[in-house]
Amino acid sequence: MTDHAERIRTSFPSLWNAFHYGPPPHAGIAPGFDRILMVLEDQANIREVIAFPLNQSAGTS
Repeated sequence: MTDHAERIRTSFPSLWNAFHYGPPPHAGIAPGFDRILMVLEDQANIREVIAFPLNQSAGTS
């Protein structure tokens, strides 16, 4: 373990122990990059900002 990791472990033992089992759930409310870009670009439809939007049959046409 590096000195930096050891210092974090000793400074924040509860947080270190919690993240040992994985990150906490965000309940699906974390905004993705595409949603933030949609708001910044003032677009009504998220498909306007997604790089490869899919159609009804899961194709990119």
